[in-house]
Amino acid sequence: MTPVKKILRTSFQIILIWAFSLIGSWLSKRFSLPIPGSLIGMALLFIALKKNWLPVRFVDAGSSFLLGQLLLFFIPSAVGIVNEGALIRQDGWQMLLIIGVSTLLVMLMTGFVAERVARSKAVRT
Repeated sequence: MTPVKKILRTSFQIILIWAFSLIGSWLSKRFSLPIPGSLIGMALLFIALKKNWLPVRFVDAGSSFLLGQLLLFFIPSAVGIVNEGALIRQDGWQMLLIIGVSTLLVMLMTGFVAERVARSKAVRT
């Protein structure tokens, strides 16, 4: 595949993922849901992939690109933390506790889901 085709395919896939996010945001606003629209969009994308309404090949390159650039999304929040020295001195231990517990929960859930996916793939083959 030529580099131009690869860029176009990846761009289209990112736009498709973004469209799910926009649909989720619209649904969240339209029905005054207490859930962020991006999460609704992610759930819709998951359902579409799980039910094979949308083949994985339609989003694999775009999602891989976005995951590769994920650290760039955290730069603004990291810079914002630097400006909040007084808050960190006052409540820093609570923030560290929350970060530690949430990181542990994410790691456990990721491991659980990865193990389940690996088992289901092993059963199919």
